[in-house]
Order: sequence, then structure tokens, then C-alpha cells
Amino acid sequence: MTHPSHPNMPGESNAHDHHEGPHISSVRTLVTVFVALLAFTAITVFTAKMTDLGDFGDIVLALGLASVKGTLVCLYFMHLRYDNVFYSFLFLSCLGALALFLGLTMLDINNRDNIDPIRSQHAVPVPLDIAGRARFDEAQRLGRDLYMANCAACHAVDARGIPGLGENLIGDSFVLRSSDAELVDFIIKGRTANDPLSETGVPMPPRGGNPNLTDEQIAQIVVYVRALQPKDAKPKP
Repeated sequence: MTHPSHPNMPGESNAHDHHEGPHISSVRTLVTVFVALLAFTAITVFTAKMTDLGDFGDIVLALGLASVKGTLVCLYFMHLRYDNVFYSFLFLSCLGALALFLGLTMLDINNRDNIDPIRSQHAVPVPLDIAGRARFDEAQRLGRDLYMANCAACHAVDARGIPGLGENLIGDSFVLRSSDAELVDFIIKGRTANDPLSETGVPMPPRGGNPNLTDEQIAQIVVYVRALQPKDAKPKP
């Protein structure tokens, strides 16, 4: 005689009824991780305001603290610590690939000035006096191109000078006092290192070191330099 199937009696169980469910973290674990994240956040804020390890050191410290916090979140809040090892491997592989791409990009950016030092200066933020008057007329644009090719290496892209190479041309008394013709004549002749008016002690070669610059092109550079001067600039007495 067959008996009808019936549900298990209390205390009875079948093997197929047991299955492993998702891991549930204890309240104590979640609170501990939360407090740790708050502590590392406080350390991040403190080190950002109170420490100075240089550009590279600050970046390494900030990324290290961020990595620790991200690791805690992934291990406990995303349950990677309790999940299949394959998922952790997949997640870490994606992070490694991202780090590789960003690292190669940073290496490229940091070495661009070694390849083309003149062009690398174009990464300098545009100064306010240029940004406020971004539209140049045709003569000023021609002068700008000539300035970038012949003068920016010493006087910088924003014409504010490079220490030990070229003087600041923005608001410079000599530039403001001189006429266009006088400036053209000055650039054509250049200036020796021992000139009493030299502020850097570095010689300025005739025609900016480019003997192929014509008088007309030098005059265009002067027009551009004039356009960079603040409207209310006055020569120092």
C-alpha cells in the first residue's frame, strides 16, 4: 500500500532543502567598517590640510588612503571577501587595467616637455588679461604666432617671463615707455648680459636669436606684446 506524499514532519529535513544563501554581515562588522571609513576620511582631510610632501608625495598619500577606503567598501559592503574568488579576481583585473591605462597616460603627459619644450608651454593656463580679450585682430594673431615660435621659450607663453631666461613683459616699464619703433630697434640689436638695464643677467641675442626674422615680423611681435598689456598699465617712475 502506497502512502500519499506529505510534507516533512517537524524536525525532519531533506538534503535538497539545504542551500547556501548570500552572506549576511553582522551589525558589528558593518559598524566597525563604517567607523574605519570615517576615520580614514578624517585622516584624508587632515593630511590634505596639514602635510606637504610635494606634488608626487601628496598624490601617493591621497591615492593610498583612497585605495584603503575603496578596499574596505569592496570587501565588506560588496561582499567580495565572502564571495567566489573568481569575482575578486575579475574585479581586481579591471582595476589593474584602469591603473595601467591611467599610468601610461600620466607618463606621456609628464614627458611631453622633454619632446617639445616650446609646445609643452601651451599647457600653461591662459592669463586673465588674455582671456578677457581673447579676440585678436589679424596683425595681433600674426604677431602671436611669431612670438610663440621665437620668444615664448624665454619670456613664457603668457609673456610673464621665465626666471633666469627672460624678463616679464606684462606691465614692464621699458615696454610701456618705449615706442613701437624703439622696441623694434631694441629687438633687432638685442642686449648684452652686462647691460645696466638687464634684470636677469642673461643676454638677449639680436632678433631674438633668429636671424631670419625680418623687421616687419619683429614689428608684428611688438603689436602682439602691446595687446597683452593691461589697459590701465603705466610705466614705473
